[in-house]
Amino acid sequence: MMYTITRYFFVLFFVLSCHQTQAKRGKFKAIIQALEKNELHEVEEKLAKFSSSSRERYASQYYYFLAITYHKKVLQEDITSPKYNDLIFQAKKYYQIALDKQKGNRQRYSIVKIRYENLFLFILNKGVSYYIREAYKRALQYFVLAQMLKPQDHTLYLYLGAAHHQLDHQEEAINCYQKALTQFPKEKKYIYYALSSLYVEEKKETLQKAKQAIVQALKIAPYNKNFLQQHYTLLTMLGEVESTVKAYSKSIEDNSKAFITTYHLAFLYEKFDNKKKALYLYKKCIKMSSDAEEIIAKLANMYYNAAYDMVERVRNISEKEFQAQGEVLINTIEKYSRKAIVYYEKIYEKHPKDLEIMSILSTLYKSIKDEYKFRQINNKIFEIRYK
Repeated sequence: MMYTITRYFFVLFFVLSCHQTQAKRGKFKAIIQALEKNELHEVEEKLAKFSSSSRERYASQYYYFLAITYHKKVLQEDITSPKYNDLIFQAKKYYQIALDKQKGNRQRYSIVKIRYENLFLFILNKGVSYYIREAYKRALQYFVLAQMLKPQDHTLYLYLGAAHHQLDHQEEAINCYQKALTQFPKEKKYIYYALSSLYVEEKKETLQKAKQAIVQALKIAPYNKNFLQQHYTLLTMLGEVESTVKAYSKSIEDNSKAFITTYHLAFLYEKFDNKKKALYLYKKCIKMSSDAEEIIAKLANMYYNAAYDMVERVRNISEKEFQAQGEVLINTIEKYSRKAIVYYEKIYEKHPKDLEIMSILSTLYKSIKDEYKFRQINNKIFEIRYK
């Protein structure tokens, strides 16, 4: 008899438990359906009906649905709304609780984490979108919110630094870039360049800091044209061009194989129009490193521009001057053209389908009346364009 009663109560308890579980599943199904329809008020009402014991028992699902509810509200609201920041804060809070509750279930944990990541990317992409449209103030608001969601994501220092930079928040931008420097070794050259630009904007008292930053950038990317130009500009502003040229020259005397120093000195000579010394030093660089394509291109362009400038000079002189100097000028044009061809052909060997290089060579072959090479290069241009 006792056995029968005990068995009866056990079966009854089991049936009631099943009914309760099915009831909860029904509730969750209704919540999911309401979420899919974006009926967020209804979702909140259904979640509010959970007793404290139910919330504890089904904590992972309960907080996950709360997080999604606030997540969806964020998508529906605009940043101008006074409650926007709070919605993001609530979404973050409930996602973090849900993640904590799901640690034992790898699959569910991944789902919650992906959802949270999607919220972060939505906010970050909003900021990037406004930044591209040059709405820097609004972009900064989104970047700050993105950082609130993922303070451990150090890429945000780059976004925050760029936005502060555009808004002339020099101190904030410098702080962000300085933090980014420690996290992104591959991007250091660009961060140093940005820092240098910021220091320049702060005028005289920080020009030395600007120079130090661009020198660091050049150590990483010694051939970058923007960095070299920035360095030259700073040296000019500080009145240090002449002293730097002397220092570079002394360094080369002490070490004839100082490749990068030789290159930078050549660039400085080129900038203040001492083409003869610049060409000499660039050629010296090529002897040190014959495959330095950047320098080969530099020499090719310098000789091409010299030939072009001479052509313009011939066009603008009088008939009397041409009779006196014409032959010398034309010979000089041919000399520069032939030297330019030597270097452009080296580039062409490495880039045989580069139409821009081929077009320049075509012009140069025509100028020196090399009909064979002129026809040959034009045939290849035709093949690439139309076959």
